Amino acid sequence: MLAFGYSFMGRSIEDTNLDVEDLTILSDRILVWVAEDKSHKDEDQTIPLRDRRDVQLGARMNRWLAYLAEQGITDGPVFRHLRKNGKVATAETRAKKAPVRGEHLRGHVVNERVKFWFAKAGLVGDGRPITLLAPGRFACGRAEVGIAWILMSAE
Repeated sequence: MLAFGYSFMGRSIEDTNLDVEDLTILSDRILVWVAEDKSHKDEDQTIPLRDRRDVQLGARMNRWLAYLAEQGITDGPVFRHLRKNGKVATAETRAKKAPVRGEHLRGHVVNERVKFWFAKAGLVGDGRPITLLAPGRFACGRAEVGIAWILMSAE
């Protein structure tokens, strides 16, 4: 989720609204079909996400989709709620726990996970925002780390 969000640079709700069917994974990029977003009402678009060595988006997404497929999930939301045992929550469970969004995560879940992963990588907020310094470089206060370090810390 972190690698995808970093590459996609969309709003968190746009990340959570994506379905498996919206992705086409190629050897050097991922094509993301978006029906519409806040900036492009009634206008679908295909966004190419180029893979980078430090992000390894294609490999990460292939592993995630294979993990979903092992559980019989080949369509529907890309990002889903995981139970404590690491398995994807069933549609029945999600219907009880999240009747509005169902199997789709809420946008704030993405924000919470990103804060968690950044903290694991040493970017702990001190009241100041986490800043993107340059492609692949983040800072918060005196701490500065690269996306590769954040992704490695998140695994």
